Amino acid sequence: MSASRSTSGLAETLRHYHCLCDPRDPAKVQHSLCDIICFRIMMIGAGYQDGNDANALRHDPSFRIALERGPETGAALCSQPTISRMENLPDARALIRMGRDAARWSGSTVSPLRAPQAGSCSI
Repeated sequence: MSASRSTSGLAETLRHYHCLCDPRDPAKVQHSLCDIICFRIMMIGAGYQDGNDANALRHDPSFRIALERGPETGAALCSQPTISRMENLPDARALIRMGRDAARWSGSTVSPLRAPQAGSCSI
């Protein structure tokens, strides 16, 4: 489960420090932004380069276990349209910052990601 915790830490850092604000109505949210990012990171790590396969994988026991869900119980993971909406939240500057910091993070999980400078949130 350490890979899941590590992925969750990266997802939460990207969401928090890079101002990925969730515009959804909290009363209607089924999957947190962090859960969506974690699922997408796991998909990429498993070789699924785009989000089109999310609908087929959202019930997959391997992904459910990796994301600390019961393999056969509870709600399914998020769908392809949900992933697409998340992928379209950040603008170009936020994407560049996230890419740079994710590359730094992948080289060493010991050192924390840098926080953006004040006023640099573009969303």
